[in-house]
Amino acid sequence: MLTITTPTLEAKLKGLTHNRLQQVLGYIRTHLRDLSLTELAEVINNSPDLLCEFA
Repeated sequence: MLTITTPTLEAKLKGLTHNRLQQVLGYIRTHLRDLSLTELAEVINNSPDLLCEFA
């Protein structure tokens, strides 16, 4: 199970709301396979650039 617990990572994710992060993580868990940033961004109706900032 993927969890976000470290303050450093949480600080990096400040541009991504908790709910949207949980949507992305839920999608990953459900569709565990090779996923593109574009596909993940579509889950939260956002641009892949936002997710790239945290990769």
